[in-house]
Amino acid sequence: MKKILPAILLFASGFASAQQTMTNFGNLQVHSGTSITGFGNVVNTSTGVFINNGNLYLRGNITNDQASMAAGAGTLYLNGTSAQQLSGAQAFRTFRLETNNTAGITLNNNLRIADLHTFTNGIITTSATNFLVYEAGSSYTGDADSRHVNGWVKKIGSTNFIYPVGNGTYARRITVANLSAASEFNVRHRTTTPNYNTV
Repeated sequence: MKKILPAILLFASGFASAQQTMTNFGNLQVHSGTSITGFGNVVNTSTGVFINNGNLYLRGNITNDQASMAAGAGTLYLNGTSAQQLSGAQAFRTFRLETNNTAGITLNNNLRIADLHTFTNGIITTSATNFLVYEAGSSYTGDADSRHVNGWVKKIGSTNFIYPVGNGTYARRITVANLSAASEFNVRHRTTTPNYNTV
């Protein structure tokens, strides 16, 4: 028991240190009712298993290489004061998400939401290969001109969905409705129309 306790204290101090990068090689779980704040970057390696069932506040960048990541039952808060990025070889999954960064969040990897996404502040920038993904049954709230997705959004499922997209300055929602079967649609707002006779 004496050999385990120092390892736990050392691991816990990684969260408290202001600018340290936390790297997970093993099993890391945020339990229900627990809140953890990370000021530095977070790296979840290919051997790491991460599950968030509580509240995880991250102000740095995220790198995820864990395959088949579980969404857990908790909330990920991306609330940095400088621009944040999500990268890695595997999609990062979360149950709930709150984005609150006026400097913006860039997805260099897929970020998948299983339940509710709350837009509070800031633009999320995606690309043709890296999406903000709303899984079947998920939804969002709070999008506006100052907080939406500039780029591609993917929705999975069979229900009507209004995509929270725009051009980085103005929100320009796009609706997909009356689906007859479960589908995946990728949508983005295009700032110019090259042919005005073709939508």
